Amino acid sequence: MIQEDIDHIYLTKEEIIELENIGLRKYSLEERVRDAFVFRYYTGLRIFDLERVSRQHIKNINGEKYIEIEMKKTEKPVTIPLTERL
Repeated sequence: MIQEDIDHIYLTKEEIIELENIGLRKYSLEERVRDAFVFRYYTGLRIFDLERVSRQHIKNINGEKYIEIEMKKTEKPVTIPLTERL
């Protein structure tokens, strides 16, 4: 069996929170890119699915908010809870 050492590259939860708190100019490109990255981190959405999310995908079920969308790649529906951080 062939094995290969793999370096796992990821951000810790603390690093994500630090990224969220970086002071960026309101409505700047950097702020929008950071916000999209953090949103993708919390939802697990691929970039092309994130670009498709609109108000019609936001559902209120029993007082809780969710994103309901069909994934483009798999064509399967997903329901993603929107937490306080989102």
